Amino acid sequence: MPLLVTHSPHKPPYLEGEARGYGPAIAGEGAIVRAEGEKLTLETDLFATRPLHVLVRDGHLWAAESLHRLTRVPGNPRGLLPMGICTALCNAPSRRPSLCASGLSLLPATRTVSEGGKIQTTALGRPDARKGDIYVAPTEALTAAVRSRAAAEPHILFDGPLAEPLLEPMRGRGATAWIMARDGVDVSTLASRAQQLGAETEIITVPEEDLPTVADDAIRACETLIADSSAVAHFALFKQSRVPEMLSAAGAAELFSGDGLALRDGIPEFVARLQPECELAHFFLRPDWAKRVQRHDWRKEFAGKQEEAARELLLRTMLPHHTLPELVLTARAHGVAVRLPWLDRGVVALRGSCTEERGQSPAGTVPLSSRARRNWILWLDARLSFERLERLEVIDSGKVRRELIQYGKLHTEAPRRLLLERVFFRLASLTVLQEWWT
Repeated sequence: MPLLVTHSPHKPPYLEGEARGYGPAIAGEGAIVRAEGEKLTLETDLFATRPLHVLVRDGHLWAAESLHRLTRVPGNPRGLLPMGICTALCNAPSRRPSLCASGLSLLPATRTVSEGGKIQTTALGRPDARKGDIYVAPTEALTAAVRSRAAAEPHILFDGPLAEPLLEPMRGRGATAWIMARDGVDVSTLASRAQQLGAETEIITVPEEDLPTVADDAIRACETLIADSSAVAHFALFKQSRVPEMLSAAGAAELFSGDGLALRDGIPEFVARLQPECELAHFFLRPDWAKRVQRHDWRKEFAGKQEEAARELLLRTMLPHHTLPELVLTARAHGVAVRLPWLDRGVVALRGSCTEERGQSPAGTVPLSSRARRNWILWLDARLSFERLERLEVIDSGKVRRELIQYGKLHTEAPRRLLLERVFFRLASLTVLQEWWT
């Protein structure tokens, strides 16, 4: 049963479902929920790999692993917040997603204590190897993190170079490398490399043309906005894998690669790349709402700051609110627990030492067949209907519908098409969540 915590002043917390949390203590992952007398403590890990959502009203606190679970509590408001929609669409990356009227996602590395009707939230410190007396080599730190999370016969999501170090400590332990066969993925090279590292290989075919049929379920599992079909592909992968747990290199690229972190014209490159999407989303807002949206001044925020500030922003926003939900929560929907050795505290503390040791996983837009593209257009057309868009309250449905018609006419590789597609996916996510949360 999904976790739900109810806490009223001067009463012991009532915990329904998973009272302990989401991951074994030895792994150092997952949200932690502790009830001690009349005191309730909620704590998220460094990157909120297992998110917790809270609702506070008149000294009462509700907490759940799922925003949808909070909307089911009698008397709690349901649906999306109109201003939350505007913020999520037009300010990338969003610092504090507040999409659902029934709850707020706790930020990474956060502790919330509820006692006697008073609620206090504090930020937890991040590890720093330079402050310690003992220096652990990056390879040793990662090996320890992998072994603490691996079962007797470990399963590893093998999707690029950064997954290779997860296999190296597992030689001789019957490790299995799971490879997703998707358009544009070089399956043979991945399988060959996994076998060289001593792993058996399991290849799961994920037909792109079938993904729209499970897209709604994937979005509901993520409970966040998706910008492309990668979350849906992972959802389909875990549905077929049927293993209890799997190691993944998710987050490693953000931690150990400098890609997108350099400041360009005073803005981190990964923020600049998202700016066109935010501008297009702002164009799709109704005029009265567009005037109310305060655009964040990223140049002012990063004035005088270095690359490390950009990395911190990336780790506290994009990673926990976009990258990780797509993987961790789509897996959990099928009973698969994803373990993330690269995000271990000991490894994170050494990120500066590991930067040049590993490359970044290849990324890019998946090329679609004509059938797959047609199926995705049909899915977008249904999710972005006038009726569904009007329910969001803030979207100019006429503008969206006109651009959707033009989208269907554009060449597959046209930059304008790729831009529209990412914004349309985010809008479609909103209509799916609005329907589910109400």
